[in-house]
Amino acid sequence: MNHFIFYLSILLISLCFKSCTTHLYFVRHAEKRNNTDTTSLSPLGQERAKALSELLIKASIDSIYATKYIRTQQTAQPLAHAIHKPIIIYNLDSLSEFSQKLVNQKGKNILVIGHSNTVPRMIQLLTGERVEIQDNDFDNLFIVSIYRFLKTEIKLSQKTYGAQTP
Repeated sequence: MNHFIFYLSILLISLCFKSCTTHLYFVRHAEKRNNTDTTSLSPLGQERAKALSELLIKASIDSIYATKYIRTQQTAQPLAHAIHKPIIIYNLDSLSEFSQKLVNQKGKNILVIGHSNTVPRMIQLLTGERVEIQDNDFDNLFIVSIYRFLKTEIKLSQKTYGAQTP
């Protein structure tokens, strides 16, 4: 009987740990055609958007957020289509409020697509850590993991995806 209680406790702790963990995936939009506000993705950017979808297809993404700009929405589109999730537009004028909303999503996996200036700002708001995205840098994937068990722990990790940018 003691073994049963022990294993049941371990199972409950592991289930709670999993359900109490939030993963926030941040990327800058993929390569764009030009430097205008209304530009779309270049062919290379479209390939990167597909690579992002292939990378996150099994990550159990619950929500996808992008800005009002077409290049962020096009970056999200392949994954959104593959997992049948809508792209939710977030407001660039209230990054603090949006970041707080993300923190409050318990046990979720969320993709956020932004810009070279907004992604670092949100990461700093969430983790206190500074990251930088250069103008010609499109391959970074930042993962903010929020563990909630006895206390809240926030961890930042970074990967790259798709074709390497200079």
